Amino acid sequence: VQFGGAAGAADVVLPEVLLSASPLIGNKFGFTTITVVGGGFDVTVKYACRFTLLTTVVDSFEVYPTSASTIQCISPNWASLSGLGGSGALTTMTLLKATGETVTPVAPISYNFI
Repeated sequence: VQFGGAAGAADVVLPEVLLSASPLIGNKFGFTTITVVGGGFDVTVKYACRFTLLTTVVDSFEVYPTSASTIQCISPNWASLSGLGGSGALTTMTLLKATGETVTPVAPISYNFI
């Protein structure tokens, strides 16, 4: 947003924030569409939903945000990619930018692979 003056002099940069995700439960074999809501997402950069259980980390495919406040990730095949023998898991979800930065949620988000 520009308020006048020299180019870039009055730009307002909103910090990225992850507020919520829905649904919070999906098939352990993946392919559940997860709508992530937040703000300040860069629509020119790809993001992935990251699912973590202890030291096991599995990312969704990278996607561009649908808007500055919404991203739709497709859950990964946790059963196959986690190496945990095909079991489900209650994971912690964050966002990972293609640039390597993590967008941490305001409050922890748990996603349950069943």
